[in-house]
Amino acid sequence: MSTQLPKKGIHFKELERELMAARGDDLPWRRGTFYTYWPDPGDNTALVAKEAMALIGHQRVISRRGNPSALRLERDVHGMVLDILSAPEGAATTLTAGGTESNFLAVLAARDWARETRPEITRPQIVVPRATHPSFDKAGHALDVEVVRVAEGADFRADLKAMAAAVNERTIMMVGAAPSFPFGRIDPIAELAALAGRHGLWFHVDACIGGFLIPFLRKAGYQGQAIDFSVPGVRSIAADLHKYGLTPTGLSTLALRTADDLRYHRFVFTDWPSGEYATTSLAGSRNAAMVAAGWAVMRNLGEAGYIAKAEAVVRQTDALTQGIARIAGLRLLTEPEAGIIVYTADALDIVAVADGMTERGFPSRWLVRPHAIHLMISPNGDLDTVAEYLGALGVVVDAVKKGAIKRRSTSAVYA
Repeated sequence: MSTQLPKKGIHFKELERELMAARGDDLPWRRGTFYTYWPDPGDNTALVAKEAMALIGHQRVISRRGNPSALRLERDVHGMVLDILSAPEGAATTLTAGGTESNFLAVLAARDWARETRPEITRPQIVVPRATHPSFDKAGHALDVEVVRVAEGADFRADLKAMAAAVNERTIMMVGAAPSFPFGRIDPIAELAALAGRHGLWFHVDACIGGFLIPFLRKAGYQGQAIDFSVPGVRSIAADLHKYGLTPTGLSTLALRTADDLRYHRFVFTDWPSGEYATTSLAGSRNAAMVAAGWAVMRNLGEAGYIAKAEAVVRQTDALTQGIARIAGLRLLTEPEAGIIVYTADALDIVAVADGMTERGFPSRWLVRPHAIHLMISPNGDLDTVAEYLGALGVVVDAVKKGAIKRRSTSAVYA
């Protein structure tokens, strides 16, 4: 029987009890450190976001006249994002509800750009690595754009030769990941951008995971390739503030090298009684709470705070990879680069290991083709929790070897 609207209003204290009871089966944040998504922004950061949302949560971003405060905060967030991504003068940003929308808008922009500049193409095509996020296929389905997925190389990065071979007269766009979600590897962004440039393609970087981590790793002195607008040929970048930007879920960004490209994903309509309707995101009116939370969290952490969080990710990554290497039968599938660890096994069932870790309070997602356990490291985890995880992992691996733990999962699920 479905829940019905109550005849009389319920006091909030009762609702509060119901909400707390509903959360009874939720994953504790501390144990969620190694979950596919960690929901823990840290106590102080969570409070900053909560208070900012409460102060401006009933404002709407769409209103130019009634809510100038929300628009001012949005402009500030735009500026901070572009600064972090090394954008040149004249760049622009659109705030979205998540990485899927950011990547969707990038495909929309590339499609409409191609309609203007290459009108002979009736069924455009984009070329992406196999490990690229499904949001591109979602966009392709909705926008009538063919998505060609190309197998990665032996290093689990985009294969430049294979990507080049996939380009044809209908190709309008090429994508690289920084990093890819499944493998945690950063595609060769500069080389892909140059390849796209030689073919006259729109080049987009899916940095939803690494966009607000990799720049601060580089500032902290960790060597790694640039993935931002400092790379010639990068035309657009998707980056999620609600991942390593540490804002509440519901805030991502699409950054464009030139503001002129906004017109390719802006929707404008005037043929109705209420005047111009214009948006650059899929939503029309948007609640200002997420914008306020992002504004407050970014300003509260500052560059020094984000660098400290990036260094915490590295410390945990190093401890985990060293600990995994000490457990006989396990090995890293890829070398970690930006917050993601993927490990596997050759002589035992790694899916059984994932099930065993889940039973012990460390829910573990696993990949297919090849089977491997996937961890996304929280910047708010600590080395004590790493030690606890590794201790449980050693016990589980031993039990799997002895046949005491067997696989129960039948399929891998993204979320």
